[in-house]
Amino acid sequence: MNVSTIGEVTIDGDSRVRLVETRDGHHRLALERGTLHAKILAPPGQFIVDTASARATDLGCAYTLHMDEEGTGIVSVTAGWIAF
Repeated sequence: MNVSTIGEVTIDGDSRVRLVETRDGHHRLALERGTLHAKILAPPGQFIVDTASARATDLGCAYTLHMDEEGTGIVSVTAGWIAF
């Protein structure tokens, strides 16, 4: 899916993701379980993903975020930075 004009998110099958908020300059999802892949080209802080244990704030990057059903997560940044 496209995230406005700032990037895209791909969600793997059997994942549970919820749209929390979207407005100009601020886009927020919640990943309850599963895996998402984000590629964002925007100023820091415009794209956020909440999880059961933390919040991933994009600082302009590409990353994969996985959460299991117990709330344990793994983040793998392939380019740029996130605040977690």
